[in-house]
Amino acid sequence: MSSLLLVVLMCFVAWFWVKNARMQRERWLSRLALPGVWVCRLPDKATTRLEFSGTTHEGRYAEYEGDDIIEGNWRLEAHTLTLERAVGGFPLELRMFEEGKIGLDRPDGTQRIYFKKQTGNNVVEMRFRK
Repeated sequence: MSSLLLVVLMCFVAWFWVKNARMQRERWLSRLALPGVWVCRLPDKATTRLEFSGTTHEGRYAEYEGDDIIEGNWRLEAHTLTLERAVGGFPLELRMFEEGKIGLDRPDGTQRIYFKKQTGNNVVEMRFRK
């Protein structure tokens, strides 16, 4: 009987841990707020812009660097942001410094800091519970 009680207790602890981990992940994704426009000033004074659309963990993107426009799909798994293009995808290591400021480490070793561009309106989106 005590072994059955121990198994039930262990199942409850595992369920609680998984539920808590998922809630923490969702909180991190909502703070990250990746969909939107992100801007990076490069060392040569040029500016590059990333526009993400979709959900909090996948969607479409467009990268504007000079006159070049690169489009494709993106997905976020753990701290790896994968940008998928027609010729293949490449992973970026994503770090969130604070709300509205992220770092992307590219496979070639370069690092870029992006700032979220604020929209021109002053409307605050309210979240409602169902």
